[in-house]
Amino acid sequence: MGTIAISGNVSLDGVIEDPAGGEGWMAGLGVTVAGDHYPYNLMLLAVGGIMQWLAMIAILVAQNAQGNVQDKQVEHLHRLGVTTHSLVVENTELTEAIHDHFMKKSAS
Repeated sequence: MGTIAISGNVSLDGVIEDPAGGEGWMAGLGVTVAGDHYPYNLMLLAVGGIMQWLAMIAILVAQNAQGNVQDKQVEHLHRLGVTTHSLVVENTELTEAIHDHFMKKSAS
């Protein structure tokens, strides 16, 4: 049979407990700076804020670039539509001219 070793800082489920009574993600590390059990909170908050600010700038730049690309696509599609319309008008005029020519020829 196996044996179960029990330490003063570890419970039966393997959770490490801080002997000083502190809890949290730094529990058990014994880190205390100027009486603060969580000395890195302010640093992590500042780093998180900077990362969020940089991500926001990157998103704004990407949206601006995407907007410029979409504007160019819309301009291109408009020119394509104008060209298609003029080709349809020209084709209709040619079709009517051919129709009139054959109608005159068959009438005579």
